[in-house]
Amino acid sequence: MNDGSTDETPTVASRHRVKVLTTENSGLSAARNVAWQAATGEIVAYIDDDAYPDGDWLKYLAHAFRTGEYAAIGGPNLLPPASSHFANCVAYAPGGPAHVLISDLVAEHLPGCNLAVRRDRLQEIGGFVPQFRVAGDDVDLCWRLQEKGCTLGFAPSAVVWHHRRGSLKTYWKQQFHYGIAEALLERKWPEKYNIAGHLTWAGQLYGPGAAAMFGLRERIYHGTWGSAPFQSAERVPSEWTSLPLTPEYYLLIAGFAAASLVGLFVKPFLFLVLPLAFAIALPVWTAAKRASSVRCQPGFSLRSRITVALLHLLQPVARLCGRFAGGLHPWRYRRVTRFAFPIRRDFNLWSETFASIQERLTKWEAALRASGYTLRRGREFDRWDLEVRIGFFGGAKLWALAEEHAAGKQLIRLRIKPTCKSAGLIILFGLTVDALVSYFDGLWLPTAVIAGIALVCAVETLREVGAAVAAFLSVLRMPEKITTPDGNLPVASPVQDEEFLSTRS
Repeated sequence: MNDGSTDETPTVASRHRVKVLTTENSGLSAARNVAWQAATGEIVAYIDDDAYPDGDWLKYLAHAFRTGEYAAIGGPNLLPPASSHFANCVAYAPGGPAHVLISDLVAEHLPGCNLAVRRDRLQEIGGFVPQFRVAGDDVDLCWRLQEKGCTLGFAPSAVVWHHRRGSLKTYWKQQFHYGIAEALLERKWPEKYNIAGHLTWAGQLYGPGAAAMFGLRERIYHGTWGSAPFQSAERVPSEWTSLPLTPEYYLLIAGFAAASLVGLFVKPFLFLVLPLAFAIALPVWTAAKRASSVRCQPGFSLRSRITVALLHLLQPVARLCGRFAGGLHPWRYRRVTRFAFPIRRDFNLWSETFASIQERLTKWEAALRASGYTLRRGREFDRWDLEVRIGFFGGAKLWALAEEHAAGKQLIRLRIKPTCKSAGLIILFGLTVDALVSYFDGLWLPTAVIAGIALVCAVETLREVGAAVAAFLSVLRMPEKITTPDGNLPVASPVQDEEFLSTRS
């Protein structure tokens, strides 16, 4: 596929027994759509122009399709032998194309540089989305396939040799465009991202820059929406363990730096120099730790490890710039129209009509999404079922259980709990401390300014949390949701047992 290239691609391709399709430059997704529409086989295999396949690549892909019910399959992409010094360093830096695995053979994401998809599945979902001109097309495709109930496979022997960026300029450009792609993905798939704009995978992200550096935490397996028949424990890296090398963390550093500069004029802010120093030291230490953990190889010197560490620090900055260019930032505003006082609410709904709790949650989820709310499902190890996220400061979570009674009748036990984001609470706490220090120092103007900012943050927290609680109440009281046979709304009664959800732990 020649998407308007200006190099010798058509000439080189004409020397081989291949059919070359040439189009005006219209972007990666559009070119991939032209390719699968022109293909005549059952499976369409994609590889990037900066990669070349192993001799048995297609053989292993075909074997994986024969032995499993997969809509798409991919494999590893490895650094070619005899690559340049800088390319070797980039191979150990974060941000490269990496697969995300749920198990040894089932994937959540497959990078487009090593991707084979059944043609009928591509046709079913309409192929790639043209708005993803440079990157993000493979992520969107994988999510849409899984949304249709398809399974993605991973073939560890289906290897392609993928060249890494050979200069700092091209590496920065790649990561910048990845940031723009993330902004496009967040607008289309808001439920996949948290309020700070960070994507959280359900599976394990594989790659040299993906390992967490600190401890593990234990989670209890509940199954999605509490559907697991048996519980088990899993020790996984905490989401906080990789925080120092995320783009959002650099916003925290910028905030501390700005507040410390204010300290030149307002003395109470000078104490923020200490957390600023710690905030800067943490990613530096983490990058150095990751660079030092690279396996010793011939020619991989101290200079190489320093380069890897610097790339670990540079990559989040490039991603952050790309996200901002694409409109993805933590303070993006989400409009709300409802408000309910944010207290925990426990209540029952009686239903004369049977429906599984998964069916009810699906209906509530669809109604909330139709109203424009950003949602997150509780995963297999979460004790809650649905979360509504309004903004940077707050949201609410829903717990649901169904008690089965005779003749298909059910008592639905529900809990709505407001949640305040830890980052927002930390900001509010810091502003409150600053205001108190300024007050006791007799600095009335700084006290008034800081207290005003803290008040605005507190009001915004209340607004967001109350809006999330109101969102849940709006769908739980929908007449068409849970009704008696005569069409009347069931009567909600107070929950007598405040620990009714303890059976899920």
